[in-house]
Amino acid sequence: MTNYQDFLKSASLAVMVFLAPMTAMAQVTVFHSPNDDGTAPAEIVEVAPGAHTLHIYLQTGSTPSTVDPCNAGDGDEICQWLVHVNAQGPITFPAFTPVGDVRYRLDPSELSATGGDFDLGQLGVFKLGDLAIDAQDSGTVTLAYGEVASADLSRVFVETVNLFFVPEPMFGLTLLSGALGIAGLASRRR
Repeated sequence: MTNYQDFLKSASLAVMVFLAPMTAMAQVTVFHSPNDDGTAPAEIVEVAPGAHTLHIYLQTGSTPSTVDPCNAGDGDEICQWLVHVNAQGPITFPAFTPVGDVRYRLDPSELSATGGDFDLGQLGVFKLGDLAIDAQDSGTVTLAYGEVASADLSRVFVETVNLFFVPEPMFGLTLLSGALGIAGLASRRR
């Protein structure tokens, strides 16, 4: 196919997805896999300030379509996806390494990425890429927006979630010192 044909196919799919109603399908999630093995963590990942890598995965169901996916499919395939990841606080994104045919735009504190398989769709868990993170202090990395085109080209929105968290430094020590200070003042009053 030529670039022009690819463009027309992508543009047609984007218009169909935009005009399509929302549909029920397996829950779609975007998550950070700390061990880069496609396994979602049980809770938000907390790390100390510094340089880290966020391994971004997308998960859908595993039921294949019985008819043509990405046209009139009835399974859990994702034909196209779009995600926006934002940083809150003094966190920057120095680099993104996509996996496969992923298109993206990277700003210092925002990643916008899109991709998919317009012919067969994608099932199960698959990796979108690795996002380098430089956390100077406390903050969060959040999936700010996510949307997919299902097997029948319906729009499905992805739940907004925190992917990564850098806690306030020395929060526990600050809390403890405050409690000790109050206890000290109370004992002086006696």
